Amino acid sequence: MKTILYTVLLSYLFSVSIMSCTPEGYVKFQTFNEYELKGERTENIKLPYVFVKENKDTICVIKSNNRKEVMKYINKGKFWFYQESEKPQKYCCDIAISKRFIIKDTIFLYSYLPMPGTVSGITGEGIVIQTKKENTVIDNQKIIFDNENDLYEKIRDIVFVYKDSIPMCNKDKIFPKGCFQTYIKVFKDNGLLYLYDSKETSKLMYIYQLNSMGEFDLENSVMSPVPQHL
Repeated sequence: MKTILYTVLLSYLFSVSIMSCTPEGYVKFQTFNEYELKGERTENIKLPYVFVKENKDTICVIKSNNRKEVMKYINKGKFWFYQESEKPQKYCCDIAISKRFIIKDTIFLYSYLPMPGTVSGITGEGIVIQTKKENTVIDNQKIIFDNENDLYEKIRDIVFVYKDSIPMCNKDKIFPKGCFQTYIKVFKDNGLLYLYDSKETSKLMYIYQLNSMGEFDLENSVMSPVPQHL
């Protein structure tokens, strides 16, 4: 019995030491500010946190709750670029691809599902414009592109004119060519993120319970839609 307990204790201590070990060349921070592309510290760093390694034209980030994935941001001159592939959902075999373009505290996010055999080769497209104060979602935006620079230019052209050329979303209407919805972000001291409808700033739409990495680890936060009658 003592041998079993000793083995369990050693395994636990080994796992703790692995979790607390900083990868070579990386610096530990509480979170990563994706808008400014820099790590941010707090007085007492809590789990989960991030490791950051900076080079001349690349920034690599590892989350402590997902050490197998290295998030690599690349300096493309006009913008910084990062691409991720989301894992398939439980009943879906498609893998969504998200391309991030970071320019002066603003993130252009383009997500799509590769669909070989279709005219464009992609489907399920959408653009998200992210800033520290608000998120704008522009859905049904099919973009055919040759490379990241070409895609960036085409997204930028849409972003410059979308308020005049694309209608605002309305739950009572269908927009075959897409519509846009803007959410105002309000961060609370207790780790909550509130998203309000920009058309009715008093209308709360979603509540996120963030972890210690904040908005940077939004996919691992707990999201609660607010009933429409509130």
